Amino acid sequence: MFAIHGKVDAYKKTGREIGGYARHYYDLYCLAERPEVIATLRSQEYGIIKADYDRISREHFDKSYVPPPDMSFAKSDALFPSTELGTVLAAEFEKQCRVLCFGAFPTWDDVQARLESVRDLL
Repeated sequence: MFAIHGKVDAYKKTGREIGGYARHYYDLYCLAERPEVIATLRSQEYGIIKADYDRISREHFDKSYVPPPDMSFAKSDALFPSTELGTVLAAEFEKQCRVLCFGAFPTWDDVQARLESVRDLL
């Protein structure tokens, strides 16, 4: 989530396409239905992991690191974009899935619905 959040933030600031990073949406789609991932998101460990990532990123990558608002991915434009931004991200997602996925892959709407189903845990 940190990776795609940072790339989408860079896109918003510079117009630089997210390219291959759009594949993270497929990963998040798959992970968001896994029971062990849901259990982790509900645990104290998730907050500890985010805090550790934030600390290390600020220490070593301060110029490029962009945390989500209030350290909450539920507030991230990368995961829950406006309609306009979502159109751009959907196109990048589909382009990457056509290259990387064998067979069927979820639609952008499927990805958004799955992420919305775990939003309160992020």
